[in-house]
Amino acid sequence: MGSNSLIGICTLFFVFSILFSSMNEKERHAADSTYGYMKLTTAREITRSSINIALKKIYQDLYKLSADSISGNLDEGEYRVTWFRENDTLLNLIAKGKFDDSMCLIKTKLLIYSKPFPKDSAAVSLHVNSVGMIMKGTPLIDGNNYDINGNNPSDSGAVPAVAVLSKTDSANLAIFDPYLSGSQDLLVNPAMPDPEAFVNQYMANADYILTPSGSPYSGNMNYGDTTHPKLCLLMVLIRLIP
Repeated sequence: MGSNSLIGICTLFFVFSILFSSMNEKERHAADSTYGYMKLTTAREITRSSINIALKKIYQDLYKLSADSISGNLDEGEYRVTWFRENDTLLNLIAKGKFDDSMCLIKTKLLIYSKPFPKDSAAVSLHVNSVGMIMKGTPLIDGNNYDINGNNPSDSGAVPAVAVLSKTDSANLAIFDPYLSGSQDLLVNPAMPDPEAFVNQYMANADYILTPSGSPYSGNMNYGDTTHPKLCLLMVLIRLIP
């Protein structure tokens, strides 16, 4: 009887040992699977972030649209991005990210084009209802078309000096006609683009933002050229009269 009891206890202990071992094995597999997924996810995020890093580099050095590469460390991992221009409008990027022993590869094909700037209808467009304007001194708003050196104005390509939304606004600003020059002094254009829809995007990507105070409007300044173009925004202070 005692022997049978001992055998029963040993058998039960052996069964529990198998079950306990099996549970531990499943936990190890679950832990390995979870950590493996975390490593793969981190490697993927590093790879995605490296594409943004490469695009910023390409944007800063527009002349480097030809074959080039960039590499570095990010989030305790590493990355490498290579790119080459397929033709005038296509750019290929190959991004590789690594975290621990997990790797991720992303191949991207990008379309190259300039962000379209809303076409304006005048040298100055006032997208303001019931606009009022004050001009002091002897200013001039000029919509004529000049050459690259600021000389030889031409009627070809000239635009009105100021555009407003309504005929009432045009009548209110007519007193400034002596200071307005272009294809016409004032233009009524209720369909002019609203700058609120796009100006924040241009401010976020501008190389220079020139404001009324503290900005070098003159002197020996380089704001880009045909080889290395720059995006410059001039912030003009306009006082609105209620």
